[in-house]
Amino acid sequence: IGGAGIRALGRQPAETISRELLGCRFGLMAYDTTRLGKSTVFAAYAAHGVVPVCIGSDGAPVDGLRAGQHLLQPPVSELNVDALRSIQRNLMTWYRGHDAKALADAVARSCVSGGSESARHGRSSGAAEAC
Repeated sequence: IGGAGIRALGRQPAETISRELLGCRFGLMAYDTTRLGKSTVFAAYAAHGVVPVCIGSDGAPVDGLRAGQHLLQPPVSELNVDALRSIQRNLMTWYRGHDAKALADAVARSCVSGGSESARHGRSSGAAEAC
């Protein structure tokens, strides 16, 4: 793709994939951009600062994600190093608010504050029941 090297590794241990991702600048995804927040591949890219290049979807990203700020969608014009670093920073900042730790912290806060309104009235959700 544009002279960039692509390596297919197949199934690998998580440590190997993490090490490989740390050496990447871009990751190609053929995935519906309206569901990126649910994608484990997108999460792996975000956690490692790999800028996703999302092809095959005309939808606008959701969950606070924006093309050109957190990911790239074709057509992509030339990027300079500063623009790429900005996208990487934006993506990693976004991810810190959406990773497993952030979710666990939100559930813990809900438990400490007495759970949801539904839970207090006997209509508990799964998260409140776990508390």
